[in-house]
Amino acid sequence: RRREDDSPRRTGHRARFIKIYSQANPAGGDSSLPSSESIFEILKRSEAGCYRLPHGVFEVTSGDLILGPDPSQVWSLTTAQEAEWLHRVRAASCGLFADIAAVRVGIKTTADDVFIRSDWDSLPLGMRPEPELLRPLLTHEDARRWSLPKGAKPTAHILYPHEMVEGYRRPVDLDRYPAARAYLESNRERLAGRRYVAESGRKWFEIWVPQEPDAWVLPKIVFPDISPEPRFYLDLDGRLVNGDCYWITLLPQVPSDCLYLLLAVANSNLMSQLHDLAFGNKLYSARRRYMTQYVAHYPYPDPMSSVSKKLISLVKQILEDPSRVHGCPSIHEVQAEMDSLVEEAFGLRSHGAPS
Repeated sequence: RRREDDSPRRTGHRARFIKIYSQANPAGGDSSLPSSESIFEILKRSEAGCYRLPHGVFEVTSGDLILGPDPSQVWSLTTAQEAEWLHRVRAASCGLFADIAAVRVGIKTTADDVFIRSDWDSLPLGMRPEPELLRPLLTHEDARRWSLPKGAKPTAHILYPHEMVEGYRRPVDLDRYPAARAYLESNRERLAGRRYVAESGRKWFEIWVPQEPDAWVLPKIVFPDISPEPRFYLDLDGRLVNGDCYWITLLPQVPSDCLYLLLAVANSNLMSQLHDLAFGNKLYSARRRYMTQYVAHYPYPDPMSSVSKKLISLVKQILEDPSRVHGCPSIHEVQAEMDSLVEEAFGLRSHGAPS
């Protein structure tokens, strides 16, 4: 579909698809579902629906490949009903996350076992990097929905040899940090062997993707790259984010309350449904990929609407009392209330999502 217009393989016909996914909890149970002995038999039928097999229940759907004119856009596989539902959600939105926020991947060191450790204190004093260069690092193991448990601290710390000077990022002067220099020198062969770092004009001890140090202190939403469920949470402590996670900060001049609204939307059941339909990138064990090109294209409702204001208020209540969502039975009630408000914000309260 993305070939040149004059390619003999390019056609004006839509590309059809058939997809099949296992269903952990089929609607209405699986006792009355048609049965089959193999997945291949189901696919030969090409009939949409749920089927019971000896090793589980599977749902078959079919429709068209949706591919926009811009090759960089994400393609999707949706049925006519699903496409109509996506259109309804997007039509009711105020814009995309990318319109009011920056969505970035975390730090990529390309030498994690050198830069990232949880046992820095075990090193000899002369090789233990100075405290101002060791920063708490959030990884996928820390991720929780809404917020980290009260008092929780990242176990990993990163040696971060970068600083901001007059608005520009630069590597630190190791002469000011003799212990960090000694530690890095002990790993010099490994670090200097990263040819791409040297070829880009960087110093041998630099992190490959350090991001912008000034941005870490901003209020941000953090979330893991791979997860079976949305685990977007707020960080107000200026902690750094590892490359197995992404983070969101508001663009300049955007009202701060919008960050709470984005957090509510990102953690909602509605957005999980949209994610599956619009991006369709599920991995093993029903895990999703949460990447910039996906999350940046999440829609958000009008921040000034009464429903959005209720969402913002509810998120603030959750963050003020994390016990409501950590180890407390009320978590399901809180999530249900949030999901209901998000649906209302997008005008879907009475419609629901496609089956």
